[in-house]
Order: sequence, then C-alpha cells, then structure tokens
Amino acid sequence: MNTAHKILIVDDDPSILEVLDARLSASNFKVLKAKDAAGAEQILKNQQGIDLLVSDIKMPGKSGMDLFTNVRKSLPDLPVIFLTAYGTIPDAVDAIKQGAADYISKPFDGLELIKKINTVMALRTTTEKKQAAPLVESGFYWGKSSVMKNLYNMVKK
Repeated sequence: MNTAHKILIVDDDPSILEVLDARLSASNFKVLKAKDAAGAEQILKNQQGIDLLVSDIKMPGKSGMDLFTNVRKSLPDLPVIFLTAYGTIPDAVDAIKQGAADYISKPFDGLELIKKINTVMALRTTTEKKQAAPLVESGFYWGKSSVMKNLYNMVKK
C-alpha cells in the first residue's frame, strides 16, 4: 500500500524469498531479503526504518525464533510475522505468545499474507498515534526511544 513501508523477509529457501519479493513488491512495499538469521541481523543493524520482519521459523544455524529473541532486545516495537510449515505451528503459537504479530502456514496464500501485513501496519500506526499523546502530555514521562516506550508500557500495566 505504501512505498515507504520497508519489509525484511528471511527464509533459507531461495524460491520462497523470490515469491515473497515478487508478491510484496507488486503491493508497493520496499523489500529487503536475507537467506538466514545472521544476514537479517546484519540488515537490521545497517538499515534504518524497517517496518516489518517476515521470517521463516525453521532455518539452518540460527532459527527464526532465535532471530525473534534478538530482534526483541534491540527493536522491541518491530512487528514480526512468521512463516511456518505444518510441523512448526506450535512454535508459531509460542512466538505469538511472546509478542510476534502473526504467523502464516506454508504453503501460504499471497493475498492472505498481504492482508495480514496491511493489518499489522495499520495497527502499528494506530498504536503509535495513541501512545504518543498521553505519554508526552502527562508531563511525568519524557523520551520517545523504544526502551522508554517499554518502560511506559510496564508502568501502565
């Protein structure tokens, strides 16, 4: 929908990467690709403004869950959607419990993926707007970094 939205896709299967790239690019998203978790971490370290991470759960070396854990430490507000084969659905459900935005089973429907991405991006935009005003207006809190937002949320709970 918005060419400003950058999506990082991570999968060890080059065919899946190409299908995802084609589908997301056709929907006017800027796509960055990584074939493994280490490559994704490098992109996240070097690129600014990534709006969403779409990752396979099962990959050689570091898994998608390992990547998710590391991303949560440095970019806690970055939404993550997992791609999962039938056998890893329990892992995907666990990821949702830990804060992932959603998961999609492989083989996936491209239109379903785009719908989920648009929903996550709309929710993220709405949440950011709702959170920004009360925190700043209260006069008690200051700072807009992701670490401070996490602190605000913990205090609100």
